[in-house]
Amino acid sequence: MKNFTGLTQATAKSISNGKVTYTDSTGAEKTVQADSVVIFGGLRGRQEEALKFNNTAKKGVYPIGDCTGRCGNIQKANRSAFYMASQI
Repeated sequence: MKNFTGLTQATAKSISNGKVTYTDSTGAEKTVQADSVVIFGGLRGRQEEALKFNNTAKKGVYPIGDCTGRCGNIQKANRSAFYMASQI
């Protein structure tokens, strides 16, 4: 997709007014414009961490997979991601 940019080894610091401020792998703080943000937090669900972003998006934050508080497998995570994406 030509309008998609993926960032790896980055830590989101804040999301507001259509901008994401993050720290990259070198420790440099950067800001990018974004319409949508998907945060992957690792292999274990970190629901508390995900909920910190709850009031940062105009249309809401949609937890999927293990961040819903229910452990599952990759099939359940994909289904919940598809369902949430269809709601946006």
